[in-house]
Amino acid sequence: MCQPIHRDRGRIGPLSIKGARRLGGRGAIPSAQQQGGVFLLELGLALMLALIGATWAGAHLMQAVRDGQAEGTGTYLLAVKGAMDSAIAGNFQAYARGLPLTNADGSTRFADPMTPTLAELRTLGHLPTTFPDITPAGQAVQIQIRRDAAKCPGIGCRIDALIHTRTPFRKSQDDIDYQAAALAVSSMQGWGGAAWFDEPGKIRGSAFNVDNPVSSSAGGIVAAIAMLDTSMWNQFVRVGDDRDPALQGNLSVNGAMSTARVGVRETAVPNSACTATDFANAANPALATINLAENTEYAKTSTGGLVACVNNTWRSIAVVATVGTACGDAAYPEGTLGADVSGAGLLCRDATWSPVSQWLSRYTIMTTHLAPATLSASPTATTINKPVCGVSGGVAGTPHVYVIPQSIHNTGSFALTGSRNGDNISVSGTMTLNPTNFQATNAGNGWQVAVPANSQGVVVTYCSYS
Repeated sequence: MCQPIHRDRGRIGPLSIKGARRLGGRGAIPSAQQQGGVFLLELGLALMLALIGATWAGAHLMQAVRDGQAEGTGTYLLAVKGAMDSAIAGNFQAYARGLPLTNADGSTRFADPMTPTLAELRTLGHLPTTFPDITPAGQAVQIQIRRDAAKCPGIGCRIDALIHTRTPFRKSQDDIDYQAAALAVSSMQGWGGAAWFDEPGKIRGSAFNVDNPVSSSAGGIVAAIAMLDTSMWNQFVRVGDDRDPALQGNLSVNGAMSTARVGVRETAVPNSACTATDFANAANPALATINLAENTEYAKTSTGGLVACVNNTWRSIAVVATVGTACGDAAYPEGTLGADVSGAGLLCRDATWSPVSQWLSRYTIMTTHLAPATLSASPTATTINKPVCGVSGGVAGTPHVYVIPQSIHNTGSFALTGSRNGDNISVSGTMTLNPTNFQATNAGNGWQVAVPANSQGVVVTYCSYS
């Protein structure tokens, strides 16, 4: 049996439904039919709240995705900026001078060095081979090199690279997402900028303010910039540097040196005194300097020749002179060999420079003859044809003749003592030889060779080339 509630003693007892109904109409428990409407209202409210929460969560998730894409785009542009930092630093001399960028084999590094592509940066190793072509937000990028032609090359020359998206961040087709642009810029460590709603024709950031290369009305474009002031680089000699460093002191190299051409500026007088140069001693730092070994220092002469410092004296190793000028002094003693500016050899002879060919002609024997063919009791004159010399080594030959007496008739007595094959030979008498009796006279196309009576001569024809 149900018991009533006793509140005065601080405890609650059973209460019958019948008793509960007697408490009053307003406090009565509603019927099942009345309770059904309340439950439906509560269920509808719960579903509505759940739908609102799901919608809010979905929108929040989508915004988080867009924010992540925006920040990823900033990181993407920052990576390309790093690649351009490397590319500009490695080619700043060519960029500063406006020269083509070429590889060692002569091939070009960029199809257009002022607008390099991501593919070219990947090929050259400035970007990883797996680097994507588009940003996390699905945008393509453009790279533009900016060079101040008025200051390049020289002090104040700047080479900058602007890396920008080709399309803006959008919420919809007609709605620019400046919040995403701001997130992208904030993730670029101060090297980013964007075309903002108040001035879409400019891309502004912490480090730069440039014209919008996409369009003067294209808001939402984001960009990063790579900047290089070549003034700093011009202060140092770098690997691959093609400038003349114009060093003002001595230069010592501990290893081997290879060069396409060696030039000397010091002018010296041959056979004058010289002193070997002191260089830094790289092999032994305890010694301040070392002295060059013999034959390792060279200078030029006033005429363009070359001398070497040997035994503290400048000795000529390449003499340049002019035909007909004086020589035979201390600088160029008699017998010195040299060359003219064309490379033809010269010889210092009789205190004058003259062509070596004048003293060292080349001869070629052409024919030999016996004149006369048989002995004659009277003097004879035999005609010997001149040889056809032709051209050799670009020089036309000149015909010559030489007569050698072979047998001479003796009209007196002479004495000859000697031995032949063990037998003694003794002849007494005297002999008079007059070489002028053997003569060759020019006769146009030949020579008239005169031989004394009872005599013969060997006639040799030859050509000289000089």
